[in-house]
Amino acid sequence: MVVNRETDKYNSQGTTSSTALCLIFHSLQAALIEETDYKNEQFAVIHPGGAVGERLNADKSKT
Repeated sequence: MVVNRETDKYNSQGTTSSTALCLIFHSLQAALIEETDYKNEQFAVIHPGGAVGERLNADKSKT
């Protein structure tokens, strides 16, 4: 993907290129979820609100 111009008037902020990058990564994420048949239950294990979050919150309560 080629970005010829950013959206700001000075062509200096990375708004267009960062938006393009987000689009690419979101598309890859969606494709990988479909390809690997990734489930919400798997995500809950590693998500900060899941097992990792429980460990982090437990560590915070000890201090």
